[in-house]
Amino acid sequence: MKTEFEINPPTNLIDVLGHSGYTFEAAIADIIDNSISANAKNITICFDDSYGSQTIYILDDGDGMDRKKLNECLIPAYQSIYEARKEGDLGRYSLGLKSATKSFCSDLYVCSKIKNGIANTVELDFEHLKTVNKWVAYNLDDFYLSHLLGEHGTIVVWDKINLSKVSVRVDSDALYETLDKLEKKLSHTFGKYIIEDGLNIYIQKRNNKKHKIEGWDPFFLPENRSTNKIYSENKNYKNSKITFNTYILPTYTNLSEKDQKYFVGRGAQEQQGFYIYRNKRLIQEGGWLDLQDIKLEPKCNSCRIEVNIGTNLDEEFDVNFGKDKITVPTELKSLFISIAKSGRTEASKNFNYKKSETKIKQYKEKNIPVWNVYKTNDGIKLTINDKHPIIKDVLGKLPSKEVTKLVTLLTKTLPVSELAVKGGYKEEFKETDINILIKDTFEQLMKQNNNDLEKTKKQILKTEPFVYYKDLVIDFIIKKTGEKDE
Repeated sequence: MKTEFEINPPTNLIDVLGHSGYTFEAAIADIIDNSISANAKNITICFDDSYGSQTIYILDDGDGMDRKKLNECLIPAYQSIYEARKEGDLGRYSLGLKSATKSFCSDLYVCSKIKNGIANTVELDFEHLKTVNKWVAYNLDDFYLSHLLGEHGTIVVWDKINLSKVSVRVDSDALYETLDKLEKKLSHTFGKYIIEDGLNIYIQKRNNKKHKIEGWDPFFLPENRSTNKIYSENKNYKNSKITFNTYILPTYTNLSEKDQKYFVGRGAQEQQGFYIYRNKRLIQEGGWLDLQDIKLEPKCNSCRIEVNIGTNLDEEFDVNFGKDKITVPTELKSLFISIAKSGRTEASKNFNYKKSETKIKQYKEKNIPVWNVYKTNDGIKLTINDKHPIIKDVLGKLPSKEVTKLVTLLTKTLPVSELAVKGGYKEEFKETDINILIKDTFEQLMKQNNNDLEKTKKQILKTEPFVYYKDLVIDFIIKKTGEKDE
């Protein structure tokens, strides 16, 4: 015989939810998930102390909620995790709003308005819950920030901030670190929405000008667009589609300062590996998913693998509470390992070209410069090196009279003194430009050398500007000839 009894949880369960392991940035991202699910196109995170206390509010122009739905959103787990979500819905546990909020404040307000409706407001006072030991919330007749809503949308307000957990004082220096970490997190997590869908996310201090967050794309750099996609395929799993794309980014040492900073993100080595997107939201940023015998290694920094899944695979991939980590299903591990190893092998080639000194040392002959530089009693004298293979090829196609005219013009007008006064001048080739020069020069030298590959390699590797891009030269030669690098 068995007798039933109730096990309704006490209100101190909310304290447990408040210790779910959220970082401040992840908690804000969880609120933004709700805004995106409500079709918001503009979201503002504001740090404000204009009303007597430190508050944070997240304002959106989404569809909004009526009174019934607004009340439901305060009920923990009001929607089953097994219930099908509409396409584009980023929710799953129906706990994010409550647990994310409780992690960093003790009073929550949500004010919302649907199109052609009125603004409704609810309050969840976590301290009051424990005092009365009942799961209760408040409906408010009016709210001091309801005027911020447009025709429709929602504003989530965190009041009574726990300042021991997060620095949000508007006039404090520590706030800058908070804002910097928050911007990077949101830029990465919602990069696809910002770049592809036109989502606007802003950060604002008090009534200052809004700062717009730029989306981060882990696969393509702002200036150097020569990322190579080496694999792309769709796989069917449990009646759902999983998309895989493997990218090899350009060699780090050949990038501009701006691209190098963009490449690194959180850290060059930490950024290698898998990027798992769930409905365009980044939930796994880099790393090798604890796959067997696959570790972070410097030679794999340029390998990044994009994986796109839908929310209908949440259970199979064991999407965690904070939506920032997944577990690969056992049936798919061999596929993930195969894709990872293929990408790592390709990335290792680029790394080896850059790091291997032995293959460069065999070509220690004097470099072939573009300019000959002489020191005379009258100062520095420059002449064009007509033995340089590119210059030799170009000049050979011109009449001798025209060659003399061109060479004289260039050598006599080079602003050497002006460069010295202004501290010198440096111009770097873009990778696409240098690759074109490598191809043309290699083919030209092969003709001159009667297809003698070894002689051609020696010449091109000691010729300016290729002496500064030896990894790219060797990469080209191996792909062109199929010859292994010794």
